[in-house]
Amino acid sequence: MADRVEPFLRDLITISEQAQRHLHTDNLNIVENLRRRLDDCHNTVQIILMYCIEHDVCVEVLYMLREIHNRLAVFLGHYNEICDRNVVENEHIQLSQPLIFEAQQIHEPGRPILNIPEDTLRELHDIHNSWSSVARLTGVSYRTLLRRRQQYGLEIANTVGPRITYTDLDDEQLCAIVRDILQLMPDAGETYVIGAIKSRGINIQRWRVRNAIQIVDPVSRALRRTLAVVRRVYNVRCPNAL
Repeated sequence: MADRVEPFLRDLITISEQAQRHLHTDNLNIVENLRRRLDDCHNTVQIILMYCIEHDVCVEVLYMLREIHNRLAVFLGHYNEICDRNVVENEHIQLSQPLIFEAQQIHEPGRPILNIPEDTLRELHDIHNSWSSVARLTGVSYRTLLRRRQQYGLEIANTVGPRITYTDLDDEQLCAIVRDILQLMPDAGETYVIGAIKSRGINIQRWRVRNAIQIVDPVSRALRRTLAVVRRVYNVRCPNAL
């Protein structure tokens, strides 16, 4: 764990300098990138601070960590406010300009059907990731969207067939298994741990494994996340333009 602390502290200084320098920027890409990195650092410092409190670390170190934690919280609050304001403005634009689908006349009794192209339906779901949200934003009923999904052969959740069954395992047993795996492979990530658990014939939800890893080894997990490579953000005219 010690070999990860020094890179984290160097990265923390860099992020703090960038956050101070871009306090009044209008570039949303920079704002969102800094907000995400500040959030990771803030959570990591909080975990380290709690660990130090539990293990009676000297007062000077605790004071320094609290100062860093508070400073990151101020930066994070500022950038969260900018991002939230941008989200509200975008939602206002979306709601003020709703999609309008043409009614298609059919030679059968009943009301005309709405012409909702398959590509539009797929794109809306990719953006909002929820059919309920798509129905609310477009003003089309959920049942109508369900019929169009059936018509286009889009995936629909199975509510009557067999479901995935998970192993009956309480949190203490799961943490014990995760602890054994991390003792053999201290640098193992979430995917490796899940694979190791499945190799033992145990099927557990991903979120439970993630929580167990956080309980067993919170400090190393937090430091590991801060060393992840931040993807570069591009501004292009259309998808695949690069």
